[in-house]
Amino acid sequence: LIVRLLCASNLQLGRATSGVPDHLGLDSSRLSMTDAWDALVDLARIEAVDAVLIAGDLIDRDNQRFEPLGPIERGLTTLGRHDIPMIVVAGDEDVDAIRSLAESDTSGALRVLGRDGTWETTTITGRNDDSITVAGWSAPGRAVTRSPVLDAPDELTTAAPDVVMLHGTLQHEDEPAGFAPIPLATLDDAPEQLLIAGAERSPWMQLVGETIVLSPGSPSALSPEDVGSRGVWIADLSGTTAKLRHVPVAAVRFDHVSVDLSGVADIDDAEARLIGEVQRALDDAVASDDGNHLAAVCIHLTVTGATSVFHELPARLDDLARTIDLQQRGVALAISSVTDETRPMVDLASFLERADPVGETARLLDALDLPSVEEIPDPYGELVRRSATRLNGVHRSRVFASVAGDDEPDLERARTLLRREAWVALDALVRQRGIDQEGRQGR
Repeated sequence: LIVRLLCASNLQLGRATSGVPDHLGLDSSRLSMTDAWDALVDLARIEAVDAVLIAGDLIDRDNQRFEPLGPIERGLTTLGRHDIPMIVVAGDEDVDAIRSLAESDTSGALRVLGRDGTWETTTITGRNDDSITVAGWSAPGRAVTRSPVLDAPDELTTAAPDVVMLHGTLQHEDEPAGFAPIPLATLDDAPEQLLIAGAERSPWMQLVGETIVLSPGSPSALSPEDVGSRGVWIADLSGTTAKLRHVPVAAVRFDHVSVDLSGVADIDDAEARLIGEVQRALDDAVASDDGNHLAAVCIHLTVTGATSVFHELPARLDDLARTIDLQQRGVALAISSVTDETRPMVDLASFLERADPVGETARLLDALDLPSVEEIPDPYGELVRRSATRLNGVHRSRVFASVAGDDEPDLERARTLLRREAWVALDALVRQRGIDQEGRQGR
């Protein structure tokens, strides 16, 4: 082993995790990004890393002068006391905050690389007095459309750094460019062992040529969009090889669980299947939490399939989300949201020729099930378009301006909502008229 690094990005200190149900009763400090920062500092000490690398957005843009400063100073003091340097590049969110932090730091642990859109290198010395070169580029502002890699000076290539770090977005071939794009095609012959690109909030890693490309992701979920395990990365560099491992540090984990209830005929059996699947998700999350940082797992539950308990399911799902009480090793589980995509167990084709509300609803559902929303013929296509317009009107209303953080409803969203309501209407009509599953009228 030559050098051990702790790699992270997108800490967004000053923010807190949103979307956690209140009934879990979590201490608000566990929802703060400061909790992940403290865990990062402790891990750096326990793992005896030779340096901490932060690939941008250490500090939240909207809260950079208040909550983050004390914890950052405390963490830097701890790192300095253990002779662990923290090397940082600025991201699009914290350009000004990083400048101020560097000017006020008294720990001696902080080093900002590549200020104002330049490239800069530094040396990290490992425990055997072996050393590696790290090259870094800091964002100069919030809008960077050219690739910092393509604009890198010749002397950077000559320096042949072992690690390259910047707050940029990996760009696959023919994809639109994101912030500070890094075309993957340019990395095939890159000299570095490890490239850390910190702009994306989702963690992932892949090998491009001889270079390991790492997107550390956010170490703690900021919202239910940040699905899966969240943490930091330990990178061990030795000679020409690099080994990376992900270490979870987040207090809250969001996951998606999908349960197929096809053919289920008893509502209690449906509930038992649902509880079994979310329990499995809780068990898996706890099993991967090696550092025991996890306090809660929040599940978005999607229910699918044709089932005869269709009309009973909404009430049971609502009750389950409010009352479920599952825990594993002190980690609590909550069902934070539910998508019900089930349908009644009926033969839709048998209703299509009926000249009554049942037939009209069936024809609407048949049209809504076409592969593309653009293929839906009028008048059903017009209904989808009008619904999307109405949904957008509500979404843009000033009444909801303070909570409208989700994307604007589109035609696909309108189709999904219409399909769900049409199935509810068809189920009610069929049961009112005593029609069996094959479309025959009862007496």
